[in-house]
Amino acid sequence: MSLTKSSDLATTTAAVEVPVIAKSVPGDEPIARIDLLHVANGRAFVYGWILGLAKAVERAFIYAGSAVFDIKEATVVPRPDIAEHFSLDSNDQQHGFCAIFDLPQDFVQDYVSLYVALDSGKSSETRWPFSGHGSLKESQIEPYTTALTRTLPLVQRPEARRLAEFAEIIGLSWGTEYLPALPPPVRFSFDLCCVLDDTILVIVGWIFDPAKDLTLAQVQIGGSNFDLLSGAVAVPRQEPYRDATQFRKNDLPLKPGFVLVRPIPPLNEKEREAKFVFASGAETVRFDRPLVSLPQEARKDLAALCSKLEPESAFDVIDCLNHALRDLPGKQSLLKLVELIAHNTVERLPVSIQHPNPRLLLYIDRTILVPNEGILLEGWFNEDQIGSAKIVAHCDSSVFVISDGWVRQTRPDVMAYLASSGIQSADHRPGFTCFVPLQQTNLPFYVTAECESGDVRRMRVVVPEKPMPTLEAVRALLTPLSCEPPELLSLLENHIGPAVSASWAGRPKPVRKPVVRTLGKPAPEPAVSIIVPLYGRHDFAEYQLALFADDKDFHQCELIYVVDDPSIFAEFNGLSEDLYGIYQVPFVIAFPGANLGFAGANNFGAQIARGRKLLLLNSDVMPKRSGWVGDLLRIYQSLATPGLVGVKLLYEDGSVQHAGMAFRKYSGWGNLWINDHPLKGQSPSGLSGTKEVDAVTAACTLIETDLYRKLGGLSEDYIVGDFEDSDLCLRAREAGHRNYVALDIELYHLERQSQDRIGDANWRRNLTLYNCWLHNRRWGTMIQKTAKEVSQSEFGNNPEVLV
Repeated sequence: MSLTKSSDLATTTAAVEVPVIAKSVPGDEPIARIDLLHVANGRAFVYGWILGLAKAVERAFIYAGSAVFDIKEATVVPRPDIAEHFSLDSNDQQHGFCAIFDLPQDFVQDYVSLYVALDSGKSSETRWPFSGHGSLKESQIEPYTTALTRTLPLVQRPEARRLAEFAEIIGLSWGTEYLPALPPPVRFSFDLCCVLDDTILVIVGWIFDPAKDLTLAQVQIGGSNFDLLSGAVAVPRQEPYRDATQFRKNDLPLKPGFVLVRPIPPLNEKEREAKFVFASGAETVRFDRPLVSLPQEARKDLAALCSKLEPESAFDVIDCLNHALRDLPGKQSLLKLVELIAHNTVERLPVSIQHPNPRLLLYIDRTILVPNEGILLEGWFNEDQIGSAKIVAHCDSSVFVISDGWVRQTRPDVMAYLASSGIQSADHRPGFTCFVPLQQTNLPFYVTAECESGDVRRMRVVVPEKPMPTLEAVRALLTPLSCEPPELLSLLENHIGPAVSASWAGRPKPVRKPVVRTLGKPAPEPAVSIIVPLYGRHDFAEYQLALFADDKDFHQCELIYVVDDPSIFAEFNGLSEDLYGIYQVPFVIAFPGANLGFAGANNFGAQIARGRKLLLLNSDVMPKRSGWVGDLLRIYQSLATPGLVGVKLLYEDGSVQHAGMAFRKYSGWGNLWINDHPLKGQSPSGLSGTKEVDAVTAACTLIETDLYRKLGGLSEDYIVGDFEDSDLCLRAREAGHRNYVALDIELYHLERQSQDRIGDANWRRNLTLYNCWLHNRRWGTMIQKTAKEVSQSEFGNNPEVLV
């Protein structure tokens, strides 16, 4: 830049106040600003702008004491920020300037003056203080980095060297000391150059070479050479693009960043230096850079870098480190550090994936946590070409390929959204459900979309800190079961079924303070204990007691009312004295202290029962006559190897509700075997005697107490109530016993009067479907065999028994 005496110029030296930047029209008073003015070693670095510098400025000078510096000879730097602020055309960005100039030896002022004269004749002069002196503080570095990044690709070699040297003097350690050594627009920078644990070399940086001028980029460490162009992992980086508006988008490198991680032999003191060689055409540049090798410093620098990098770039560093460390023994401490860095990086990931080319969109709408088992994901995915991307779940070292097993579903809402966005979806089922099994569900969890090109995009999965209450979680897990086959069975078998099973099995056990109270004088050695669970309502117990009152058998039995509902215990317990006083039927009130469900309530009653046999009886089952208990006991004793013996149950109108159960396939649920009451709704006329059947309902069934306990009682794996009775019947059959129905004993059954309290029809349907799936999973093979046998029996001749 030229230097002249200020006496040669006819200018006004009086300083004016710095103008406030505001929206203005070029052609008014000059608008200018010096953003950075830093002094070191007798030189000043100046970076600023003059509105219309390339088009409307006739003269512009900086006065520094007795010297004048011509801004028109400085490098013009594009300033899109200024164009945007003044609402100028996006192509009108030539307003900035940047230069290094020498200060006079006698210069003692702490400011310079900026004089600007426009082509219109308007002029102004403003005074600007120095931004700083000597080395920069860390908090000051960013604006200088931006200024040099914008300027260096535009300047000639000599001026670029002066800028780079000044950057080194003021403490910019981002690589500017060698940036101008190669022809523009080549630029490169290093973020990290260290050795971890004396054995792992890590070099991270970026190379900006849109014209592909570089023929060599190499680093030598000790006796080893590494190629940065072909030997490092290319990664995306945003920094090189920030001031690349002068290049065509297609010319810009897709992945200008690089990560080099290599095991190396231990280095001696003389080798703790990285020797770099860069070549472009006939130009070759060599420079050295010290390696950070002190263990604590190297680890600190690694963690700091990963926290500053974009999450995708940080993960590339993490992946390279994990790959290098996996075969090295004794690196547990370093692996733990990398794991912690990965966890922190996951937290910075976006919560969706929106990849532009090839276009793919991935959103997760809901996550349901099953502690220590996994997470159910529900969301949607769209890609231009079906099957071109692989969706993978990651949690610590666990990896699960979601797209190999997910169930795709229709999502009209997603299709409408895509259509409104102008996206034509290639897949009419963008929705998906997938259960991801995980051992540690408390660790950060993310999903990747891996394109055929090798490009990887990541997203964070937001997992609830605490699981839902068990029944609430089960309800949420079962919601997707509204679909139809074949997705239905796949959902149950591979995703929702295991998730519900794990959630139900892991439910917290209730705090129990059992209460057992006897009303009246119990039978000393009862032949049978009758277990009646009460849930939701207790008035059925009074109806039963009224019917039992004239039946002498009930004075020889043990009648146990298991109150499975804490909300009704106090009231029923308070009524118990009056109930006994009125009906004179001895009975036991057994309160387990919490709600255990139908199976749990029966099992609790079986624990305290004293009878040699157990009669499981629903509270909504009412006898037609007295003496039926004794008759059922005699029939049981007459049978060969009985397991469970049920009775004929009738609706209030006298039609059959239950006369034994069989199994049939239901096409609406993908041909799962369901429990069927073959004669349901028919006249009971002609149904007599005792018949062997596949199963009987637990609404009224008799079994040996020892056998019940040996078989483990009713399974509590079925939720709320369904299929636990047929499950017990099949376990009895598997153990060599046979199940029967005594058709000469009739009782009324007000079916599902209490169970209807569990919620809406869709929820009950989904519960039954899940229980059906679990039952089939356990007994499908045996049911198939049983079905063939029953089809040849007297009952089996009825076409309604089997499908």
